[in-house]
Amino acid sequence: RQAQAILYMRLARLTNLEVYKIEEELASLKKLIKELRAIIKSEKLQMGLVKKEMLEIKKKFASKRLTEIIDNAEHLSLEDKLENIKPVKDVVILLNERNCIKKMTEKGFVTSSKIATKTSSFNDTHSIILKTKSDCDLLLLTKLGNCYKVSQKDILEARWKDRGSNIVELVPTFDDKDKVVMALDYKDKLKSFDLILITNLGNIKRISSNELDVKKQSFTYLKLKEDEYIVNIEKYEKNKTMFFVTNQGMGVNVEISDVPASTRTTGLLKGISLSTDDFVIGGGLCDEKDKFIVVTDTGYAKKVEVKEFGVLPRNRKGLKLFNLNKESSSCMLAFKEVDTCEIIVFDDKNKPYFASTDDISVESRTSKGKLINKDVKGIKLKKYFKYSWN
Repeated sequence: RQAQAILYMRLARLTNLEVYKIEEELASLKKLIKELRAIIKSEKLQMGLVKKEMLEIKKKFASKRLTEIIDNAEHLSLEDKLENIKPVKDVVILLNERNCIKKMTEKGFVTSSKIATKTSSFNDTHSIILKTKSDCDLLLLTKLGNCYKVSQKDILEARWKDRGSNIVELVPTFDDKDKVVMALDYKDKLKSFDLILITNLGNIKRISSNELDVKKQSFTYLKLKEDEYIVNIEKYEKNKTMFFVTNQGMGVNVEISDVPASTRTTGLLKGISLSTDDFVIGGGLCDEKDKFIVVTDTGYAKKVEVKEFGVLPRNRKGLKLFNLNKESSSCMLAFKEVDTCEIIVFDDKNKPYFASTDDISVESRTSKGKLINKDVKGIKLKKYFKYSWN
C-alpha cells in the first residue's frame, strides 16, 4: 500500500505538471491571438510591424543597392540598360614626369614598344605604372602630402608615347609644383594595409590605409615642414629594413620594427641623421640580398649591396656608399633594383641619354662607379629618371 501511494503521488505530480504546461501554452496563444487581431484592426500597427521587420532585414543583409528606383517606367528599356553595362577589363594607369595621366588597355600596353630611344621624352618617362581593373577608381598620393580622388572614367585612353591629360585638368585644385608619388586603386573602399614613407629630411612614417578613407575628394594625408617632401612611399612589409641614400653619398640601412602604424596627424620619426646641407634622394624597403642603383650628377653609376651596410637603429649617419670627387660632386638618383629597366638622363638642352640597369655593375662602397653612357662624359646633367616599363 505504501509503495502504491508513492507511485500514485508521483503520477499525480506529473499530471499536474503537464496540465500547467498546457495552461501556459494556452495563455501564450490567447495573448498572440489578441496581438494579431489588434494588428489586423489597426493600420498603424501594421505599418509599425512592417517597418520593424524591414529594419531587421536591412541590418542583417546590409549591402549597396544594385537596383535603380525611377519615377516613371514609360521610357525604360532593358536593351538600353544592357548596352550601358560595360564589361570589366584589365587596364594600365600611367603617370609620367610631366604630371600627366593616361590609361591603356592591357593588350595595348603589352604590345607597345616601350624601349627608350632618341625620340623618347617626358611623355613616355613614367614614374608610376599601375595595373588595375576598369571599374576601379584611384587615390593619388603626392610628395607634398596631399591626396586626390580621381574617377577612372575621367582618364583618357592613350598610347605609350602620348602625353595624356594633365592632372590639373582632372583635379583643378592640384598644385602644379606637386608630384604624384603613388597611385592606389580601389572599388568602393580601400583594402586594409599599411604604407611606409621617407622624406628628403630623413624622416620616416608608417600610416594605415584606413586613414585615407575620407569622404572628401582631396585632403592632406601628411603634414610636412615647409621645405620637406616625400622621396619614396610603398606598402609596408614585415621583417624588412629601410635603406636611405643621400645627396652627399651616404647610405644607411635601419631597423623599422619600432615604427608604429599611426594616424594622419601623428608626427614623423627620424630615420637617418643627416649632415648639414645633405638630404635624402632615394631609398626603400629591403633585405640583405637587395641592391640599390645610385647615379651621380655627372652620369657615374653603380650598384651597391645592402649587406655591406649591416642593420643599424634609426637616426644614424651610416657609411659612405659613393666616392665623390671632382668628377662627381653629388648623388642624384637612387632606387632599389627590382626588374630590368633603363635610366634616362637629360642635359640642360633636354637631350636624353640612356643606360640599361643590366649594364651597371656591382661595386664596393668606396668606388667611383662607371659612366652609364660614354656620351655623357664631361656633361653636367640636369634631370635623372628611372625609365620603367613593367
